[in-house]
Amino acid sequence: MRNQDQIKTLKQISIMDYLANKGINPTSKSGSWFMYHSPIRDDSKPSFGVNPTKNIFNDLGSGDKGNIIELVMLMESLNFNEACKLLEDFDLVKEKEIISLSTSQNLNNKSNSQVQIIAVKPLQHYALIEYCQLRGISFKVAYQYLKEVEYSVNNEKRYFGIGFTNDKGGYAIRSKLKGGKINIGCQFYSSVEIPNSESVMIFEGFFNFLSAIEHFGRNPTMTAIILNSTSNLNKALPIISEYKKVFCFLDNDDAGRKAFEKLKQVNPNLIDQSFIYEGYNDFNEFLIAGTKPP
Repeated sequence: MRNQDQIKTLKQISIMDYLANKGINPTSKSGSWFMYHSPIRDDSKPSFGVNPTKNIFNDLGSGDKGNIIELVMLMESLNFNEACKLLEDFDLVKEKEIISLSTSQNLNNKSNSQVQIIAVKPLQHYALIEYCQLRGISFKVAYQYLKEVEYSVNNEKRYFGIGFTNDKGGYAIRSKLKGGKINIGCQFYSSVEIPNSESVMIFEGFFNFLSAIEHFGRNPTMTAIILNSTSNLNKALPIISEYKKVFCFLDNDDAGRKAFEKLKQVNPNLIDQSFIYEGYNDFNEFLIAGTKPP
């Protein structure tokens, strides 16, 4: 039997974390509630709300509401003890993931050895969501590709940032909050792979990649490589050389032009897409200009 303290601890496990782990993501945000398609019944419109601050759910269609244990009982058709056991196993996995991230960061990035990851979770901090919107990125797109990363510097103040994971498990962190522009872990490029893709898109930063998604109104139809910095270009050249066509969405500055010339040397089938945001430094600057009111 579990005592009250153990049950109280289980109730603190994030509902949003649990749903995200099962591939269930919110479609919108209304006040303090994140709206989902219900995971316990079929619905045509998102009518299942989660309040991450109170860590409760409310299914408007069925009338079911409550805490994480009650949700697991409904979703998995389990009794109370079975649901608690499932959540204990889930919490243990999450702890191991966080420890692994922190250890990897300390081993792979000595320059940031004083930066410690505390938690990685689905995007829900209001200031981070607002920051994405200021950059022209909708909640739906941001939630799909970004994480909320809590970290400390020198074991002192905690910070929250938007995290975009790279192919080595590190993070490019961005935020309007103080201390919110940093790379944690091994610096590397990120790839969004589309099976059997013969073409590849190249972006310098993840906000430019997300800007393309917003601009074209769809998820990528070909593989995308996000450098996270032009200094990572050499690491990505071997894989870029394997594609038949390379669509470049690089910045309209010296660094972007130099990267374009270097890409030409390994793959002559280069298609420059920077004309889309001509007159702007990058795709995101172009997107922001188009979303601002006149």
